[in-house]
Amino acid sequence: MSAGALAGGLWASGLSATELAEELLRLRRADFWDPGLPLGGLLKGGKFAAKLRSLLDDRGIRRVEDCRLPFAAVVYDVASRRVRAVDQGPLGPAIQASCTVPLMFRPLRHEGRLLLDGGVADRLGLCALQPGERALHHALRSRSPWRGLSAAVPSGLSDGPGRKVLMVDDLPRVTPFRLDAGPAALRRGHAAMTAWLAAPG
Repeated sequence: MSAGALAGGLWASGLSATELAEELLRLRRADFWDPGLPLGGLLKGGKFAAKLRSLLDDRGIRRVEDCRLPFAAVVYDVASRRVRAVDQGPLGPAIQASCTVPLMFRPLRHEGRLLLDGGVADRLGLCALQPGERALHHALRSRSPWRGLSAAVPSGLSDGPGRKVLMVDDLPRVTPFRLDAGPAALRRGHAAMTAWLAAPG
């Protein structure tokens, strides 16, 4: 969901980790900032869709099922008030819907449905996992003033059977107005993941 859907979807489409980092570090607010009348969200989402489309077109990947790696985007259906995993159909809209953070972006209308970031109801994206499926969760600890303290660590986020969790503290906060913090956040996250993978057990 959100950043995870963007990174995961682009990686599954064929971008290497290095290419993905380069693309995200090149991102500027003007690449996705298209405010309009506040009809459900500050940003219209057209620029975001165009940027996403250009990245996917370079890889020749149009549909989720064409990805080189398995991928599912977790979205929230506004009308049914249900969360679901999108594992087939157009890839760009699936990624964008999962990145459609309420109030920041207008809900995405796709195939007659209004969709939002699946984190609205499933912050861990558990609906995309099969029962007993092994998973590594990399969650960003929220320090947004808009979230309560109880939401800083997603409920249920802990090691368990078939699940490992890496929580990286003290990452620089990256926002549309603090994209310059991206390189430092990437370096710190990479160092934490490298150390975690190298640790015994």
